[in-house]
Amino acid sequence: MWQLSYRPEVEDDIVEAVVWYDDKRPGLGDEFLVEYLSAIQRIRDNPLLFAVAADRDQMGQASLMSPSTLSVER
Repeated sequence: MWQLSYRPEVEDDIVEAVVWYDDKRPGLGDEFLVEYLSAIQRIRDNPLLFAVAADRDQMGQASLMSPSTLSVER
């Protein structure tokens, strides 16, 4: 079974990104959040489509409008 994990600061980064995008255009932050959650679900549904590294410092990344480091581990 695969486990999706991410650094704790990612959650704060996502909240900041939502606020930043909403400042640029009302509703844009919500669009970003939908894309982020969709990417997380794609990773959960298809973990083998994303790079997996034996070295924790070289874990796979999924990029959105704002980069966040995520990892998929077995």
